[in-house]
Amino acid sequence: PPGIDPYRPFPSHKRYLWGLTRAWIENPIIVVAKSRQMLVSWLFCALFLCDAMFKAGRVNVCQSMDKDSAAELIWRMTIIAEKVPAWLRPPGWPAKDDMQTFKIQFPGHHSKITSIPAGSDQARGLTGSNIFLDEFAKIKDATDSWVASLPAIKGGGKLVVVSSAWPGSFHALYEGRVDKMR
Repeated sequence: PPGIDPYRPFPSHKRYLWGLTRAWIENPIIVVAKSRQMLVSWLFCALFLCDAMFKAGRVNVCQSMDKDSAAELIWRMTIIAEKVPAWLRPPGWPAKDDMQTFKIQFPGHHSKITSIPAGSDQARGLTGSNIFLDEFAKIKDATDSWVASLPAIKGGGKLVVVSSAWPGSFHALYEGRVDKMR
């Protein structure tokens, strides 16, 4: 987006980001309520990118509220990937990114990231190693996307649900009342 410097260093003074990183490492499912400018979506873009860059055979899936938001997640990951030092780059570098198909691929070790717009049918067609549902409260058929994502967790993957506060399915999920999701 215009006016934003995508090359800022990691904000070490935002200690909650370290806590979220630990939660992601230690838990198969995390649900995060956020407000703007907390860098939570950026953090999970970085974590999902690192997972795909450095682990073989990964299929990380991101879903957001519309095509533009799905493309922005890939854009963020591309910005981060460009800053990786040469000595850390994985086999098959550079990554192949395709803003038209919302994918980043690491062919050297058969990993990829796919970002999809809202819709449970979109999520149902993909089996992910990890799934990131960004702005969950604004995803059309969010509960269906949640249900479609659960098989990945049963297979050992991780599910991250992030959203700004909003009534409905996200609020129920955040409070642990899955039975109240619409």
